Amino acid sequence: MILNIKQKYIIFTALFSAIFIFVSYRDFYYDAGIDQTGHYRYAKIERLKNDLKVELTQTKNRELLTALATGEKNFSFGFRQEMALTGTLHLVAISAFHTAIMMLILETLLNSLLLFLPLRSSWKRIVILYMKIFCSAYYFLITGASVPTLRAILFMLFFECALVWGRRPHLFSACAFSLTAVLLLIPGSLASLSFIMTALSVFTILRIYRLLPSSASVSLVVLSVVMNYALIPVISHLSARFPLAAPFVNFFVIPVISISVPFVSLAQISVIFSSSAASLFLKTADFLVAPAQFFIRRSAVTAELTAFPLADPPVFVKIVFTASFFCALCFTKKLKLTAVLINLISLLFFVVPPDFDQSPRRIEAFRGKAFCVKTSPAKGRIFLDRYRFSPDFDGRLQLKLEQAAAECGITFTQSLHLPAGMPERFERRLRRSLRFRNTKIFVIKRDFDLYDDD
Repeated sequence: MILNIKQKYIIFTALFSAIFIFVSYRDFYYDAGIDQTGHYRYAKIERLKNDLKVELTQTKNRELLTALATGEKNFSFGFRQEMALTGTLHLVAISAFHTAIMMLILETLLNSLLLFLPLRSSWKRIVILYMKIFCSAYYFLITGASVPTLRAILFMLFFECALVWGRRPHLFSACAFSLTAVLLLIPGSLASLSFIMTALSVFTILRIYRLLPSSASVSLVVLSVVMNYALIPVISHLSARFPLAAPFVNFFVIPVISISVPFVSLAQISVIFSSSAASLFLKTADFLVAPAQFFIRRSAVTAELTAFPLADPPVFVKIVFTASFFCALCFTKKLKLTAVLINLISLLFFVVPPDFDQSPRRIEAFRGKAFCVKTSPAKGRIFLDRYRFSPDFDGRLQLKLEQAAAECGITFTQSLHLPAGMPERFERRLRRSLRFRNTKIFVIKRDFDLYDDD
Protein backbone atom coordinates (compact mmCIF):
# COMPACT_ATOMS: atom_id res chain seq x y z
CA MET A 1 0.00 0.00 0.00
CA ILE A 2 1.60 3.25 -1.22
CA LEU A 3 0.64 6.49 0.55
CA ASN A 4 0.87 9.99 -0.86
CA ILE A 5 2.07 13.01 1.10
CA LYS A 6 -1.47 14.04 2.03
CA GLN A 7 -2.24 10.64 3.52
CA LYS A 8 1.01 10.62 5.47
CA TYR A 9 0.17 14.07 6.81
CA ILE A 10 -3.22 12.76 7.94
CA ILE A 11 -1.59 9.82 9.76
CA PHE A 12 0.88 12.20 11.41
CA THR A 13 -2.06 14.35 12.51
CA ALA A 14 -3.76 11.24 13.88
CA LEU A 15 -0.89 10.68 16.33
CA PHE A 16 -1.16 14.26 17.62
CA SER A 17 -4.94 13.88 17.84
CA ALA A 18 -4.50 10.78 20.00
CA ILE A 19 -2.05 12.61 22.27
CA PHE A 20 -4.44 15.58 22.60
CA ILE A 21 -7.36 13.30 23.46
CA PHE A 22 -5.44 11.44 26.16
CA VAL A 23 -3.95 14.68 27.57
CA SER A 24 -7.44 16.14 28.04
CA TYR A 25 -8.99 12.96 29.42
CA ARG A 26 -9.48 14.55 32.83
CA ASP A 27 -11.84 17.13 31.30
CA PHE A 28 -13.95 14.34 29.80
CA TYR A 29 -13.86 12.10 32.85
CA TYR A 30 -14.15 14.54 35.73
CA ASP A 31 -16.62 16.99 34.21
CA ALA A 32 -19.08 16.71 37.08
CA GLY A 33 -20.72 18.96 39.60
CA ILE A 34 -24.05 19.82 41.26
CA ASP A 35 -27.00 20.63 39.01
CA GLN A 36 -29.83 23.07 39.77
CA THR A 37 -31.89 20.38 41.51
CA GLY A 38 -29.08 19.64 43.95
CA HIS A 39 -28.26 16.24 42.45
CA TYR A 40 -24.78 15.16 41.46
CA ARG A 41 -24.22 15.64 37.72
CA TYR A 42 -22.10 12.89 36.19
CA ALA A 43 -20.07 13.24 33.06
CA LYS A 44 -21.18 11.16 30.07
CA ILE A 45 -18.53 8.48 30.63
CA GLU A 46 -19.39 8.25 34.31
CA ARG A 47 -23.08 7.81 33.47
CA LEU A 48 -22.23 4.94 31.13
CA LYS A 49 -20.08 3.34 33.83
CA ASN A 50 -22.98 3.60 36.25
CA ASP A 51 -25.25 1.92 33.69
CA LEU A 52 -22.73 -0.93 33.47
CA LYS A 53 -22.60 -1.20 37.26
CA VAL A 54 -26.39 -1.45 37.45
CA GLU A 55 -26.35 -4.32 34.98
CA LEU A 56 -23.42 -5.94 36.80
CA THR A 57 -25.47 -6.17 40.02
CA GLN A 58 -27.48 -8.91 38.30
CA THR A 59 -24.42 -11.12 37.72
CA LYS A 60 -23.10 -13.79 40.09
CA ASN A 61 -19.39 -13.12 39.55
CA ARG A 62 -19.70 -9.35 39.80
CA GLU A 63 -16.36 -8.78 41.57
CA LEU A 64 -14.38 -10.16 38.65
CA LEU A 65 -16.65 -8.74 35.95
CA THR A 66 -16.72 -5.25 37.49
CA ALA A 67 -12.92 -5.14 37.36
CA LEU A 68 -12.92 -6.26 33.72
CA ALA A 69 -15.72 -3.91 32.64
CA THR A 70 -15.02 -0.71 34.60
CA GLY A 71 -11.50 -1.14 35.97
CA GLU A 72 -12.78 -0.80 39.55
CA LYS A 73 -11.22 -3.50 41.71
CA ASN A 74 -13.63 -3.40 44.64
CA PHE A 75 -12.73 -6.92 45.70
CA SER A 76 -13.41 -8.28 49.11
CA PHE A 77 -10.15 -8.63 51.02
CA GLY A 78 -10.40 -12.42 50.90
CA PHE A 79 -10.86 -12.60 47.13
CA ARG A 80 -8.01 -10.13 46.54
CA GLN A 81 -5.70 -12.34 48.60
CA GLU A 82 -6.84 -15.42 46.72
CA MET A 83 -5.96 -13.76 43.43
CA ALA A 84 -2.59 -12.62 44.78
CA LEU A 85 -1.72 -16.11 46.03
CA THR A 86 -2.72 -17.73 42.73
CA GLY A 87 -0.84 -15.12 40.66
CA THR A 88 -3.97 -14.05 38.76
CA LEU A 89 -4.21 -10.37 39.75
CA HIS A 90 -2.64 -9.41 36.42
CA LEU A 91 -5.80 -10.62 34.66
CA VAL A 92 -7.86 -7.74 36.08
CA ALA A 93 -5.30 -5.04 35.27
CA ILE A 94 -6.69 -3.64 32.01
CA SER A 95 -3.59 -3.74 29.82
CA ALA A 96 -2.33 -5.31 26.59
CA PHE A 97 -4.26 -8.57 27.00
CA HIS A 98 -7.67 -6.86 27.23
CA THR A 99 -6.82 -3.99 24.87
CA ALA A 100 -5.71 -6.38 22.12
CA ILE A 101 -9.06 -8.19 22.27
CA MET A 102 -10.89 -4.85 22.14
CA MET A 103 -8.82 -3.80 19.08
CA LEU A 104 -9.62 -7.06 17.29
CA ILE A 105 -13.34 -6.53 17.87
CA LEU A 106 -13.04 -2.94 16.60
CA GLU A 107 -11.09 -4.08 13.55
CA THR A 108 -13.82 -6.60 12.66
CA LEU A 109 -16.70 -4.17 13.23
CA LEU A 110 -15.10 -1.26 11.39
CA ASN A 111 -14.05 -3.36 8.42
CA SER A 112 -17.62 -4.65 8.17
CA LEU A 113 -19.06 -1.12 8.28
CA LEU A 114 -16.68 0.21 5.61
CA LEU A 115 -16.87 -2.85 3.37
CA PHE A 116 -19.29 -1.33 0.86
CA LEU A 117 -18.02 2.25 0.92
CA PRO A 118 -16.41 3.41 -2.35
CA LEU A 119 -13.00 4.12 -0.80
CA ARG A 120 -9.52 2.96 -1.67
CA SER A 121 -7.92 0.54 0.75
CA SER A 122 -5.37 3.15 1.87
CA TRP A 123 -8.12 5.64 2.76
CA LYS A 124 -10.12 2.93 4.51
CA ARG A 125 -7.12 2.15 6.71
CA ILE A 126 -6.79 5.84 7.60
CA VAL A 127 -10.50 6.12 8.44
CA ILE A 128 -10.26 3.00 10.60
CA LEU A 129 -7.18 4.44 12.34
CA TYR A 130 -9.06 7.61 13.32
CA MET A 131 -12.06 5.63 14.50
CA LYS A 132 -9.77 3.40 16.57
CA ILE A 133 -8.27 6.47 18.22
CA PHE A 134 -11.66 7.75 19.37
CA CYS A 135 -12.88 4.29 20.37
CA SER A 136 -9.63 3.71 22.29
CA ALA A 137 -10.14 6.99 24.15
CA TYR A 138 -13.61 5.80 25.14
CA TYR A 139 -12.23 2.42 26.25
CA PHE A 140 -9.52 4.18 28.26
CA LEU A 141 -12.11 6.26 30.09
CA ILE A 142 -14.72 3.54 30.64
CA THR A 143 -12.11 1.24 32.22
CA GLY A 144 -10.94 3.83 34.75
CA ALA A 145 -8.14 5.69 32.92
CA SER A 146 -5.33 3.59 34.43
CA VAL A 147 -1.63 3.68 33.54
CA PRO A 148 -1.41 0.10 32.14
CA THR A 149 -4.42 0.76 29.88
CA LEU A 150 -2.91 3.98 28.54
CA ARG A 151 0.41 2.27 27.87
CA ALA A 152 -1.25 -0.62 26.01
CA ILE A 153 -3.46 1.66 23.89
CA LEU A 154 -0.58 3.95 22.88
CA PHE A 155 1.55 0.91 22.01
CA MET A 156 -1.14 -0.46 19.70
CA LEU A 157 -1.94 2.91 18.12
CA PHE A 158 1.74 3.48 17.36
CA PHE A 159 1.88 -0.02 15.90
CA GLU A 160 -1.24 0.69 13.80
CA CYS A 161 0.16 4.00 12.52
CA ALA A 162 3.35 2.29 11.41
CA LEU A 163 1.37 -0.36 9.51
CA VAL A 164 -0.82 2.24 7.79
CA TRP A 165 2.27 4.28 6.96
CA GLY A 166 3.67 1.23 5.20
CA ARG A 167 6.54 0.64 7.60
CA ARG A 168 7.34 -2.52 9.51
CA PRO A 169 6.83 -1.59 13.17
CA HIS A 170 9.60 -2.37 15.61
CA LEU A 171 8.23 -3.83 18.84
CA PHE A 172 10.80 -2.28 21.17
CA SER A 173 10.36 1.12 19.50
CA ALA A 174 6.59 0.90 19.94
CA CYS A 175 7.07 -0.10 23.59
CA ALA A 176 9.56 2.71 24.25
CA PHE A 177 7.21 5.21 22.59
CA SER A 178 4.23 4.09 24.69
CA LEU A 179 6.15 4.18 27.98
CA THR A 180 7.63 7.60 27.19
CA ALA A 181 4.21 8.95 26.21
CA VAL A 182 2.72 7.67 29.48
CA LEU A 183 5.43 9.46 31.47
CA LEU A 184 4.74 12.69 29.55
CA LEU A 185 0.96 12.45 29.95
CA ILE A 186 1.02 11.25 33.58
CA PRO A 187 4.40 12.26 35.09
CA GLY A 188 3.53 10.81 38.49
CA SER A 189 3.22 7.33 37.00
CA LEU A 190 6.99 6.80 37.24
CA ALA A 191 6.63 6.21 40.97
CA SER A 192 3.57 3.97 40.70
CA LEU A 193 3.74 0.21 41.07
CA SER A 194 1.32 -0.26 38.17
CA PHE A 195 3.69 1.52 35.78
CA ILE A 196 6.71 -0.44 37.03
CA MET A 197 4.86 -3.77 36.77
CA THR A 198 3.57 -3.08 33.27
CA ALA A 199 7.02 -1.96 32.07
CA LEU A 200 8.67 -5.09 33.47
CA SER A 201 5.99 -7.36 32.02
CA VAL A 202 6.04 -5.86 28.54
CA PHE A 203 9.81 -5.89 28.13
CA THR A 204 9.95 -9.48 29.38
CA ILE A 205 7.29 -10.64 26.94
CA LEU A 206 8.86 -8.81 23.99
CA ARG A 207 12.22 -10.36 24.72
CA ILE A 208 11.21 -13.98 25.22
CA TYR A 209 8.16 -14.47 22.98
CA ARG A 210 10.30 -15.73 20.09
CA LEU A 211 12.06 -18.20 22.37
CA LEU A 212 8.88 -19.82 23.67
CA PRO A 213 8.11 -23.45 22.74
CA SER A 214 5.76 -24.11 19.83
CA SER A 215 3.21 -25.73 22.15
CA ALA A 216 0.69 -23.12 23.33
CA SER A 217 0.08 -24.84 26.68
CA VAL A 218 3.81 -25.14 27.48
CA SER A 219 4.38 -21.55 26.36
CA LEU A 220 1.66 -20.36 28.74
CA VAL A 221 3.28 -22.09 31.72
CA VAL A 222 6.80 -20.92 30.79
CA LEU A 223 5.63 -17.33 30.28
CA SER A 224 3.85 -17.32 33.66
CA VAL A 225 6.99 -18.61 35.44
CA VAL A 226 9.25 -16.01 33.79
CA MET A 227 6.80 -13.17 34.40
CA ASN A 228 6.42 -13.97 38.10
CA TYR A 229 10.19 -14.28 38.44
CA ALA A 230 10.70 -10.86 36.83
CA LEU A 231 8.16 -9.36 39.25
CA ILE A 232 9.82 -10.71 42.42
CA PRO A 233 10.93 -7.17 43.48
CA VAL A 234 7.28 -6.06 43.40
CA ILE A 235 5.82 -9.27 44.85
CA SER A 236 8.20 -9.13 47.82
CA HIS A 237 6.70 -5.78 48.79
CA LEU A 238 3.02 -6.46 48.05
CA SER A 239 2.34 -10.01 49.25
CA ALA A 240 5.81 -11.12 50.49
CA ARG A 241 5.25 -14.62 49.04
CA PHE A 242 6.22 -16.07 45.67
CA PRO A 243 3.21 -17.90 44.13
CA LEU A 244 4.70 -21.23 43.03
CA ALA A 245 1.26 -22.45 41.93
CA ALA A 246 0.69 -19.44 39.65
CA PRO A 247 1.77 -21.11 36.35
CA PHE A 248 -0.67 -23.98 36.83
CA VAL A 249 -3.58 -21.76 37.91
CA ASN A 250 -2.95 -19.40 34.98
CA PHE A 251 -2.83 -22.38 32.63
CA PHE A 252 -6.53 -22.92 33.30
CA VAL A 253 -7.74 -19.39 34.11
CA ILE A 254 -6.23 -17.39 31.21
CA PRO A 255 -8.07 -19.29 28.43
CA VAL A 256 -11.37 -18.97 30.34
CA ILE A 257 -10.89 -15.21 30.83
CA SER A 258 -9.89 -14.89 27.16
CA ILE A 259 -13.25 -16.29 26.11
CA SER A 260 -15.24 -13.96 28.38
CA VAL A 261 -13.37 -10.67 27.70
CA PRO A 262 -14.82 -10.20 24.16
CA PHE A 263 -18.34 -10.21 25.61
CA VAL A 264 -17.28 -7.68 28.25
CA SER A 265 -15.89 -5.45 25.45
CA LEU A 266 -19.15 -5.79 23.51
CA ALA A 267 -21.05 -4.77 26.65
CA GLN A 268 -18.82 -1.68 27.01
CA ILE A 269 -19.61 -0.70 23.42
CA SER A 270 -23.32 -1.57 23.39
CA VAL A 271 -24.09 0.27 26.66
CA ILE A 272 -23.81 3.52 24.64
CA PHE A 273 -26.92 2.49 22.67
CA SER A 274 -28.81 0.05 24.88
CA SER A 275 -28.52 -1.09 28.47
CA SER A 276 -30.49 -4.22 27.62
CA ALA A 277 -27.91 -5.26 25.02
CA ALA A 278 -25.11 -4.59 27.51
CA SER A 279 -26.95 -6.72 30.08
CA LEU A 280 -27.17 -9.61 27.61
CA PHE A 281 -23.44 -9.52 26.89
CA LEU A 282 -22.58 -9.24 30.60
CA LYS A 283 -24.76 -12.23 31.49
CA THR A 284 -22.99 -14.23 28.79
CA ALA A 285 -19.62 -13.15 30.17
CA ASP A 286 -20.82 -14.02 33.67
CA PHE A 287 -21.65 -17.55 32.56
CA LEU A 288 -18.27 -17.96 30.82
CA VAL A 289 -16.15 -16.48 33.62
CA ALA A 290 -17.76 -18.58 36.39
CA PRO A 291 -15.31 -21.53 36.03
CA ALA A 292 -12.34 -19.14 36.37
CA GLN A 293 -13.59 -17.57 39.61
CA PHE A 294 -14.51 -21.00 41.00
CA PHE A 295 -11.03 -22.38 40.18
CA ILE A 296 -9.28 -19.36 41.71
CA ARG A 297 -11.17 -19.81 44.99
CA ARG A 298 -10.63 -23.58 45.10
CA SER A 299 -6.92 -23.45 44.27
CA ALA A 300 -6.17 -20.61 46.74
CA VAL A 301 -5.63 -23.03 49.65
CA THR A 302 -3.12 -25.12 47.69
CA ALA A 303 -1.46 -21.94 46.42
CA GLU A 304 -1.11 -20.66 50.01
CA LEU A 305 0.45 -23.93 51.17
CA THR A 306 3.08 -23.77 48.39
CA ALA A 307 3.74 -20.00 48.33
CA PHE A 308 7.42 -19.44 49.14
CA PRO A 309 8.19 -16.68 51.70
CA LEU A 310 10.26 -13.74 50.45
CA ALA A 311 12.23 -11.03 52.20
CA ASP A 312 11.85 -7.38 51.15
CA PRO A 313 15.43 -6.15 50.56
CA PRO A 314 16.55 -2.54 49.99
CA VAL A 315 15.66 -0.73 46.75
CA PHE A 316 19.26 -1.00 45.50
CA VAL A 317 19.05 -4.81 45.55
CA LYS A 318 15.79 -4.69 43.59
CA ILE A 319 17.36 -2.44 40.96
CA VAL A 320 20.34 -4.79 40.62
CA PHE A 321 18.02 -7.80 40.34
CA THR A 322 15.88 -6.18 37.65
CA ALA A 323 18.82 -4.77 35.66
CA SER A 324 20.71 -8.08 35.71
CA PHE A 325 17.55 -9.97 34.70
CA PHE A 326 17.08 -7.89 31.56
CA CYS A 327 20.81 -7.91 30.79
CA ALA A 328 20.66 -11.71 30.91
CA LEU A 329 17.80 -11.60 28.39
CA CYS A 330 19.51 -9.13 26.04
CA PHE A 331 23.22 -9.99 26.14
CA THR A 332 25.05 -13.05 24.85
CA LYS A 333 28.05 -15.20 25.81
CA LYS A 334 30.20 -13.86 28.66
CA LEU A 335 28.02 -10.82 29.35
CA LYS A 336 24.96 -13.07 29.64
CA LEU A 337 26.77 -15.40 32.04
CA THR A 338 27.90 -12.45 34.16
CA ALA A 339 24.36 -11.04 34.28
CA VAL A 340 22.96 -14.46 35.28
CA LEU A 341 25.46 -14.76 38.13
CA ILE A 342 24.69 -11.27 39.40
CA ASN A 343 20.97 -12.00 39.18
CA LEU A 344 21.30 -15.22 41.19
CA ILE A 345 23.39 -13.45 43.85
CA SER A 346 20.79 -10.68 44.15
CA LEU A 347 18.07 -13.35 44.35
CA LEU A 348 19.66 -14.59 47.60
CA PHE A 349 18.71 -11.28 49.22
CA PHE A 350 15.04 -12.19 48.67
CA VAL A 351 15.46 -15.71 50.11
CA VAL A 352 18.20 -15.62 52.76
CA PRO A 353 19.17 -11.99 53.47
CA PRO A 354 22.88 -11.86 54.34
CA ASP A 355 22.50 -9.07 56.92
CA PHE A 356 22.42 -10.38 60.48
CA ASP A 357 21.65 -7.43 62.72
CA GLN A 358 20.38 -8.75 66.07
CA SER A 359 19.30 -5.37 67.41
CA PRO A 360 15.52 -4.82 67.76
CA ARG A 361 13.92 -2.96 64.87
CA ARG A 362 10.55 -1.22 64.66
CA ILE A 363 8.29 -2.45 61.84
CA GLU A 364 6.69 0.03 59.44
CA ALA A 365 4.01 -2.47 58.37
CA PHE A 366 2.55 -2.13 61.89
CA ARG A 367 3.27 1.62 62.07
CA GLY A 368 5.72 1.19 64.89
CA LYS A 369 3.41 -0.91 67.06
CA ALA A 370 5.62 -3.98 66.64
CA PHE A 371 9.30 -4.83 66.39
CA CYS A 372 11.41 -7.75 65.25
CA VAL A 373 14.65 -9.39 66.37
CA LYS A 374 16.69 -11.60 64.04
CA THR A 375 18.30 -14.74 65.45
CA SER A 376 19.94 -15.88 62.21
CA PRO A 377 20.16 -14.58 58.61
CA ALA A 378 16.77 -16.10 57.69
CA LYS A 379 15.07 -16.51 61.09
CA GLY A 380 13.74 -14.15 63.74
CA ARG A 381 11.00 -13.21 66.18
CA ILE A 382 8.14 -10.69 65.91
CA PHE A 383 6.68 -8.82 68.90
CA LEU A 384 3.39 -6.87 68.80
CA ASP A 385 4.18 -4.93 71.99
CA ARG A 386 2.37 -1.62 71.57
CA TYR A 387 -1.22 -2.71 71.02
CA ARG A 388 -3.55 -1.34 73.70
CA PHE A 389 -6.20 -3.82 72.63
CA SER A 390 -6.10 -7.19 70.95
CA PRO A 391 -5.76 -6.86 67.14
CA ASP A 392 -8.46 -8.18 64.81
CA PHE A 393 -7.44 -11.69 63.88
CA ASP A 394 -8.39 -11.64 60.20
CA GLY A 395 -6.81 -11.79 56.76
CA ARG A 396 -5.47 -8.25 57.03
CA LEU A 397 -3.49 -9.12 60.16
CA GLN A 398 -2.04 -12.17 58.41
CA LEU A 399 -0.95 -10.03 55.45
CA LYS A 400 0.64 -7.51 57.83
CA LEU A 401 2.53 -10.29 59.58
CA GLU A 402 3.83 -11.53 56.20
CA GLN A 403 4.86 -8.00 55.19
CA ALA A 404 6.42 -7.36 58.61
CA ALA A 405 8.53 -10.52 58.40
CA ALA A 406 9.58 -9.64 54.83
CA GLU A 407 10.50 -6.11 55.93
CA CYS A 408 12.74 -7.53 58.66
CA GLY A 409 14.31 -10.09 56.31
CA ILE A 410 12.72 -13.04 58.16
CA THR A 411 11.74 -15.88 55.83
CA PHE A 412 11.06 -18.35 58.67
CA THR A 413 9.56 -16.96 61.88
CA GLN A 414 10.72 -18.67 65.10
CA SER A 415 8.20 -17.06 67.44
CA LEU A 416 5.32 -14.63 67.37
CA HIS A 417 4.53 -12.61 70.51
CA LEU A 418 1.00 -11.18 70.72
CA PRO A 419 -0.88 -9.04 73.26
CA ALA A 420 -3.64 -11.66 73.51
CA GLY A 421 -4.25 -15.29 72.73
CA MET A 422 -4.69 -16.24 69.08
CA PRO A 423 -8.00 -17.88 68.05
CA GLU A 424 -7.59 -21.47 66.94
CA ARG A 425 -9.20 -20.84 63.56
CA PHE A 426 -6.79 -17.99 62.76
CA GLU A 427 -3.83 -20.07 63.91
CA ARG A 428 -4.77 -22.91 61.54
CA ARG A 429 -4.94 -20.46 58.66
CA LEU A 430 -1.68 -18.77 59.64
CA ARG A 431 0.16 -22.08 59.72
CA ARG A 432 -0.70 -22.71 56.07
CA SER A 433 2.06 -20.22 55.32
CA LEU A 434 5.56 -21.69 55.09
CA ARG A 435 6.84 -18.69 57.00
CA PHE A 436 4.73 -19.47 60.09
CA ARG A 437 4.33 -23.24 59.82
CA ASN A 438 6.64 -24.02 62.77
CA THR A 439 6.28 -20.71 64.61
CA LYS A 440 5.84 -20.75 68.38
CA ILE A 441 3.15 -18.37 69.63
CA PHE A 442 3.34 -16.54 72.98
CA VAL A 443 1.26 -13.96 74.82
CA ILE A 444 3.18 -10.85 75.93
CA LYS A 445 2.99 -10.10 79.66
CA ARG A 446 1.75 -6.69 80.76
CA ASP A 447 5.13 -5.71 82.26
CA PHE A 448 6.98 -6.67 79.06
CA ASP A 449 9.99 -4.32 78.64
CA LEU A 450 12.39 -6.00 76.22
CA TYR A 451 12.52 -3.04 73.88
CA ASP A 452 11.81 0.57 74.74
CA ASP A 453 13.04 3.29 72.39
CA ASP A 454 11.62 6.20 74.42
